[in-house]
Amino acid sequence: MGDDRSYNFLIFAVVVFIVQAIWILFDLNLGPEPIIGNVLICLISFTAVIATFKVHKSIPKNFSKEKTALLFLLSAIILFFLGDLNCFIEEVFLNSTSLIGGLSDILWFGAYMCAIISIIFFILIGFSSSRKGFGAVILLGLIFGGVLLYYSVYDSLINGTLTFSLIVQEMYLVYDIILLLLIIYLVHPLMSMGQKSIFYSWISLGLSVITIAVYDFIFAGLSKSDSYYTGHPIDLVYSGFYLLIILACSIKISSLNKRGKPAPK
Repeated sequence: MGDDRSYNFLIFAVVVFIVQAIWILFDLNLGPEPIIGNVLICLISFTAVIATFKVHKSIPKNFSKEKTALLFLLSAIILFFLGDLNCFIEEVFLNSTSLIGGLSDILWFGAYMCAIISIIFFILIGFSSSRKGFGAVILLGLIFGGVLLYYSVYDSLINGTLTFSLIVQEMYLVYDIILLLLIIYLVHPLMSMGQKSIFYSWISLGLSVITIAVYDFIFAGLSKSDSYYTGHPIDLVYSGFYLLIILACSIKISSLNKRGKPAPK
């Protein structure tokens, strides 16, 4: 890891994640569950904000297009964090147990929009071997996601279980599919570029999208059966999403630090 402290954010996030895992899996009575559960998630998501901000700050000003792409990515992570923070406030201070379809979802939807715009920017500035296919990728994602949404909504409509909350939850899967296809489209050319740090960073970011997609899928099922609660083991998957983002940022920061060091005499 070197002495550049590039992985400090990751180390802190891993410690928080371990504490969260021990608390959830061993059912430790450390205090009111909504408070502990939300605080741990907010700690990891805020760490992701700081790590992404560090990456954005580390990019030289003459790389204006990359800084713009990273600004949208930073905006996405900030909106994710604000959504988590709003859940904390509503559940703990406003005693709200029905959080789906509220301000947090608006913030998270905005986060997905910023993330999609960010990846499109990265594709357009030349990280991909072709700049013409991202529209087709988005269309493909909309088709796959639309089919998934249609069958889920249709099935719920037939069974009389269709709710606004269900539609909101299924929309996340549409966003996940679009993001994942865009990242695959972006990362594929990097495999032949020989720049391992860039490749590993994007692979970690791609894995984070897969992780949040798994979370969204399972959470939708838990919501249907009204069996989700703060501190549920699925929260570890959600925290894993942020952990992988922080790993991607740490790899990128380490790469930038090494690139900025003077060559040995």
